[in-house]
Amino acid sequence: MNQTYTRKQATEKLELTSRFAFDELKGKYPHAFVVVRQGTNRGNPTLYDKQVLDKFAQINEFLRRQEGQL
Repeated sequence: MNQTYTRKQATEKLELTSRFAFDELKGKYPHAFVVVRQGTNRGNPTLYDKQVLDKFAQINEFLRRQEGQL
């Protein structure tokens, strides 16, 4: 099983709608976007640690739900 996400996969996992939203979240929470391999182009994309992103997605979802209940 693959232990990394591409930017596109991470965007889908985090339920984001655009690359801008991904970059904004990445800038706000850099610790959640651990780069496993830095990409150089489309054939060689940047890969992010799956385990860290999965945990961040879980926490992010929980916080969105709590915010919706207020």
